Amino acid sequence: MRIAHINNIANVAWRLAEAQRRLGHEAVVFSVRDNPFQFPFDVRVENAEGPLFWNAAMLRRTKLFASFDVVHVHGGIWVSQVFYPLFRRVFPTKVLAVHYHGSETRTGKGLHHQRAASVEFHSTPDLGKWLPRSMWIPNPIDVGDPPPPPGNPRTIFVHFPSVRERKGTDRIIALFGEAFGSMETDRLGTFLRHRADDAELWIGEGMAHEDVLRTMRQADVLIDQFSPFGSYGVAAIEAMAYGKPVLGTANPEYYVNCPIVRLDAPDIVARMQRVARHERFRRELGQASRIYVATVHDSLAVTRRVLRAYYEALKRPALSTGEARAFWRRRGHSYAAEITRPEVRQRYQAQEHELLTILDRLRVRSVSEIGCGYGRIGRLLAGRDGMRWTGLDLSEGQLGEARRQERSLAPRLVQASADRLPLTDASADLVLAVELLMHIPPDRIAAVAQELWRVSRRYIVHLDWYEDYLAGFETGWCWVHDYASIWRSLGGTAKEFRLASTGIQSVFVVEKPSAQSTSRRGSPVDGRGATP
Repeated sequence: MRIAHINNIANVAWRLAEAQRRLGHEAVVFSVRDNPFQFPFDVRVENAEGPLFWNAAMLRRTKLFASFDVVHVHGGIWVSQVFYPLFRRVFPTKVLAVHYHGSETRTGKGLHHQRAASVEFHSTPDLGKWLPRSMWIPNPIDVGDPPPPPGNPRTIFVHFPSVRERKGTDRIIALFGEAFGSMETDRLGTFLRHRADDAELWIGEGMAHEDVLRTMRQADVLIDQFSPFGSYGVAAIEAMAYGKPVLGTANPEYYVNCPIVRLDAPDIVARMQRVARHERFRRELGQASRIYVATVHDSLAVTRRVLRAYYEALKRPALSTGEARAFWRRRGHSYAAEITRPEVRQRYQAQEHELLTILDRLRVRSVSEIGCGYGRIGRLLAGRDGMRWTGLDLSEGQLGEARRQERSLAPRLVQASADRLPLTDASADLVLAVELLMHIPPDRIAAVAQELWRVSRRYIVHLDWYEDYLAGFETGWCWVHDYASIWRSLGGTAKEFRLASTGIQSVFVVEKPSAQSTSRRGSPVDGRGATP
């Protein structure tokens, strides 16, 4: 899937895009407006100042945006941004995802042209009351290793307001003084520093994001904000990922098991003093913070929810078994031409290379390929010394193309349905299926799996579209099955190898019990989630 993110508010677009790339998709972040926090992006849209020039700049790039499957807009849609509804009207099959981040929703400025949206997201739970069709998507973050303890002689509290009035900065300074007594105030670089005997409060305004993160790693505690909305900001998420205690006003009804210390609690002064004076208490809060962030904000988990929503918006009505059979009989005559086009051939060649690398480790002498198509994989296997290959396919059109392209395959080709194979039990060391099972409807997948199992002597290997968060998803002539469960029910062990060439496809190597007992002396397959 190709995804265009427009605007990188609070670095959410960038983190989603990075996770989407790791999950096998292509994602590009466009910046259409200046960002004082210097969040990263891939492409800058120039000359987009003011409503007229903004729409003109976007219209000039209509063809570019139409090359994506999804256009994901961050910050809502303003009344003057007529490009988005026009784009959706011209390209109704594209997904227009609209992501709301805060003030554009609370003020209503970004709540226009909502009918144009295919799917809506909001970044904090309080926004949901304005957005009844929207899905809460927690702001994502990668929870890596925490930084080492800073070892400061006095506990350092940090606060990074974007707008002092909105974040309650004056209230935070007053509360800090109430907790720690008289303070000296000075400037330390870009920071306004308030120093008491037990602790210091550093306030940094308008800082670049990387400078915020650098300071946060060296600090002990983050004070987020006094929020009338019961939410917490991205800085709080980043601090919790670092294992730092956070003080704020997160509504516990929104955020279950959230460890943020409430600034409006009756005993907040005593709790601030305890945070400052007891390292063990800070460490316990920090550990709870990391557990919470990993549970709620992990970037891959959050991004899987976003991708699933894209797919739901893109989905077509699933074909019935009869319709799927008819579809492949019709498409068989043109399929070879479709995937040998220059723009896609390179990707399929890389796929073939990864698949053969896996097959080479199995050391088999006979292969029955089910759904062999026009012989794309078969001609690579049949030509090997000592290899006995048989190809079966439902489509006479594809088999005819296989005979035309490689005459030597003709005697080895059989027209058959995958759920009724004209082959004897355990007749092949390996049963191979490339992009077959993903086209088998749910009411037939068990029967097809049983047939592959029956014919196989040692291994079943299949290559299919598979994304773990999509198990059970269906669209058109494609289904995402729970393959591990299917093979487990038959007594096999499936190992998954993620393909780097396609990103959203996996090779599953299934060993029958007899093969497993043989291979324990040195298994030829070792699934690690990627091609070996």
